[in-house]
Amino acid sequence: RAALPHLEKTGGSIVNTASVSGTGGDWATSPYNAAKGGVNILTDPHWGERASLPLAHGLRACWSTPIFDGQRHVLGTFALYFRTPTPPSDRHRQLIDVTTYTAAIAIIASREKQDARRRETQFEEAQRIAHLGSYDWDARSNTAHRSAELCRNFGRVLWPSQLS
Repeated sequence: RAALPHLEKTGGSIVNTASVSGTGGDWATSPYNAAKGGVNILTDPHWGERASLPLAHGLRACWSTPIFDGQRHVLGTFALYFRTPTPPSDRHRQLIDVTTYTAAIAIIASREKQDARRRETQFEEAQRIAHLGSYDWDARSNTAHRSAELCRNFGRVLWPSQLS
């Protein structure tokens, strides 16, 4: 939207959250085929009725690239739109490579952070249900972490020596 702020006024969005498939525009067929792809929005049959929004804003071509993880699983797509049906230049290709690589790192990091939060929540819930707590002490820094359930069961434990 930064490049096309007038989309806000029309309530439109070229960003699509539909599933990857062999139809639905270049953003859907690119990851489906696991390949970079560029199309003329005016003539490509995959766009169908979805072509009306980009065409209404003077966009005639889309070059879409899958964003892969290390195992070549598709995480998403990155697309460049052009006002004339043209392939991206060498500079565009360099930007696409850097952008998709950076996006993959960000997506993976975000997913790992969400997974860690989910596991932590599950662990806390298991401790609550079992009425068990956990405690760890870093001897180097003399700092301790006590789970909420440990504190509920035994009160606030201040030092490791108080556990015995």
